[in-house]
Amino acid sequence: MRAAAQRPVWGRVLGAAIGVTAGPFGVALGFLMGFLIDHMRMRRTAGSMVARCFGGSEPLPNQQAAEAALGLPIEVVVFIGLGIRIVVADGFVKDLHLGTLQREIRGRYPLIARSARQVESVMQEAVVIGTRIDPVRVVGLLAEQSAVLKAEVFAALLRVSLSDGPELSPVRIQQLEAIGTGLGLNADDIRTMLRPLRSLNAEARAVLGVDADIDLAGLRKVYRRLAAEFHPDLAQGLTEDQQRMTNEAFLRIQEAYSTLSRELGGEPQ
Repeated sequence: MRAAAQRPVWGRVLGAAIGVTAGPFGVALGFLMGFLIDHMRMRRTAGSMVARCFGGSEPLPNQQAAEAALGLPIEVVVFIGLGIRIVVADGFVKDLHLGTLQREIRGRYPLIARSARQVESVMQEAVVIGTRIDPVRVVGLLAEQSAVLKAEVFAALLRVSLSDGPELSPVRIQQLEAIGTGLGLNADDIRTMLRPLRSLNAEARAVLGVDADIDLAGLRKVYRRLAAEFHPDLAQGLTEDQQRMTNEAFLRIQEAYSTLSRELGGEPQ
């Protein structure tokens, strides 16, 4: 741990001083009340710093200020923010996701157990912000860090993404690609790291009837053929149920092509 939160103590001191007038019991009660006041002040300060780090219009805090306010290394703060942003891309956060985040942190920082409360507090604040977390802003907190550390953060984010299964949704993949680019990773390296993890695309391949080793040109050829075969314009004159089935098939073909085209580095046509 490089930084420790500066815990406020004036509330306890003032509470104990006021309690002196009521004897020993008053001192204890005053100290307890002061402790609660200090704790609330500390939580409010930490919450404000999380909001500044993860979103908002205020200037991005420097590394020293963020670490002092949150009591955590800056890479842990960034990892929590980006990790929560990725998992909420699908619309919700599971306890499994939070548990994986905590395990990744403990694995890299054995002394982090002493700051478990800080970790939990930052995670709770990040969940509240949710989809309003700005990945570009969060990545900016690592501007002064090494390329090796940034690559390690990205690898840990991949593990978090896979914590609830090997299937990655397209929106989560897009978040990972954007974060990897923001961290300064090579585009080809990002694509290479993500490709084995996109087992969700197996369903898309099944819809189009293509193999895993198909290239972009071959994919486009198959898509054009199927799109022409199932185009809604050709369903005119069919029964209502047949038209509905044709429209649904056409939409599945479009979605599958869009998913696989992104995987191969192309743009849907």
